[in-house]
Amino acid sequence: LENSSKDSPARGSGGKRPPRPPPLPVFADSMIEVAGLTNGWHTLGIMLSLDHGKRLAQVCEIEIELSGASGVEKTYMQIDGDAWVHPLPPPDSDKPIVVRIACAGRGRVLLKPQENK
Repeated sequence: LENSSKDSPARGSGGKRPPRPPPLPVFADSMIEVAGLTNGWHTLGIMLSLDHGKRLAQVCEIEIELSGASGVEKTYMQIDGDAWVHPLPPPDSDKPIVVRIACAGRGRVLLKPQENK
């Protein structure tokens, strides 16, 4: 916390702090980099190494709720280069599909949870 007036030279115009750049990604920090893409052309630019995704967050785990839309039955997802098509619920469904991704605390790979038998 800081107790300074809005006219303090430590702040930018209007009393707002200048945005702090996000930390650089580190391979072995056990954090998940969450990035967003705008459309298929943006994806193509990334695949051709002409662009990069918009970094949204760095987290230990994330939960994504997927809701259906009229005429949309699936969405495309990718983790560590492994892409898959994920089905979406029907538009009239009141229950979203929840995708939970977490670091397992072991090797630097994603693991599918083991089912209890």
